[in-house]
Amino acid sequence: MKKFFIGIVVLVALGAAFISCSSVKSGIHADIIGFNDEVYTYYEFFDLAEDAERISKNKESKVAKLIYSIPNGKNTAEYYAMDIALDRIAEIAKDADENSRASYYLILLTDGLDNVSVEMAKRNGKGKYRNDDEYASYLQKRMETILDKKKSKPNSQNVFQAYPLMIYGSDLVESDLSEDDCKEILRKLAGAQNTFVPDPIVDESTDEILEQFKSTFVVSSFSFEVPKGYVGKTIRMEFSCKDKYNKYHKVYVNADFECQTKKKKETYLLKNITCSDMKLNFDQKNLLQIVADEDYDSSGNLVSFTFSNIKYDGQPSTAYSPSQSYNLNGYDPNGTGKYVKNSEYTEKHNRKTDSYILFVLDTSESLGSDGRKVANDTAIQIIRYVQDQLSQR
Repeated sequence: MKKFFIGIVVLVALGAAFISCSSVKSGIHADIIGFNDEVYTYYEFFDLAEDAERISKNKESKVAKLIYSIPNGKNTAEYYAMDIALDRIAEIAKDADENSRASYYLILLTDGLDNVSVEMAKRNGKGKYRNDDEYASYLQKRMETILDKKKSKPNSQNVFQAYPLMIYGSDLVESDLSEDDCKEILRKLAGAQNTFVPDPIVDESTDEILEQFKSTFVVSSFSFEVPKGYVGKTIRMEFSCKDKYNKYHKVYVNADFECQTKKKKETYLLKNITCSDMKLNFDQKNLLQIVADEDYDSSGNLVSFTFSNIKYDGQPSTAYSPSQSYNLNGYDPNGTGKYVKNSEYTEKHNRKTDSYILFVLDTSESLGSDGRKVANDTAIQIIRYVQDQLSQR
């Protein structure tokens, strides 16, 4: 554990094959930071699948134990804590394999407004800011390119998002600031690279915060594998897309699977992409062709592709594939082709991306002992929810 002056931040980091201070692993991992008037970093690189298995065997969760061990303190150093968190994200992204496909998430849960970060940043060499708004603007701008290793070479294949959540506690209820006022203040702590920027969530009820988060958090990219034996056939991906009313719609995406060989190098492509529902959109939809991911195993039998920034009816949407089918006789443009289901390629067998999540938790004394317990439990529930969603990708 490292101690960074003021503020306790809980950074829950779900990560994979890209960390310098831990052995290289794939999967979903977590680190923790906590903040009040001191910032503590717990870079344990928790394997969340292992932690879930411990819980299933009635053993104590290592993540929960650590969250409950973070001490309380006065003041709220959320901007400084976010700054430290972004340092961590940048470090891990820098050490990532050049062709790794990873998702990075930073989740902040606080119950108040910052009151010490500007002074802390100045004192600790993190920058000189005239006020909180200027510091927040710097953090927001930084999040737009946080994954880039070089300015001349932007990172376009990995995803980063920052979700700011606020418990509208007693101090805020008795102040002149409404929930909408707090949302606007938090808005600069929401950020993203290569995907959508989440809206801040502010509510008195932690149960409501959890439910709103579940509705907001979507894994809006989808990676899947196609057997090389399907070359020359049309594949069909079946998606279940959630709309703004939380209703699901079945949508089919068809594409011709082809292989081109040039100078003994094989390039796998998806061409003639069509959708059964025009409300479904993703970055690659209108391209003439989609090239296979660079990091697929060239010596293996499968080729991987990714649809990114998936939206349904203009809203970011979770999408999954319960079936992958192909047409033995080629694609029929009149819709009379008969597709054969391949149950071996369900959503649980899709190629998974590596994930790293930072959860920033406020443990200031304004929460009170009961409020601190509720905040801890909410953080743990959010972590488990995110881990469950990512494990299905």
